[in-house]
Amino acid sequence: MIAGFFVNFVKRIGRVPRLVRGDAGIQRDLNSFTHLWNFHRIRQQRHVEAPNGIPMVMYYQTEAYGTRDFSFRLPCELETIDRIQERYFVKKPHFGCKDDFIPVLEHVCV
Repeated sequence: MIAGFFVNFVKRIGRVPRLVRGDAGIQRDLNSFTHLWNFHRIRQQRHVEAPNGIPMVMYYQTEAYGTRDFSFRLPCELETIDRIQERYFVKKPHFGCKDDFIPVLEHVCV
């Protein structure tokens, strides 16, 4: 089902999004696909017990679909997550190159 939706999305935009780092249009394409997916209607299936409806509505109005919200509170404070991110997250290099190369680039371009 997702594959069919993706094929239709590719037909609509007239190209296959290149999932290559640095492709300027890929984020816009992914955002568009996410929006289309979250707001399309899932039809009721015969002979299959599966939910149907609009995914975004199904997510936020769980009671209307005979279920409950299964989310839970984080077992820690947001500050803890921030500290973990600061310690273990590898920052993307500025301008796509390592910081120690920036002075060389500035020297050459001046």
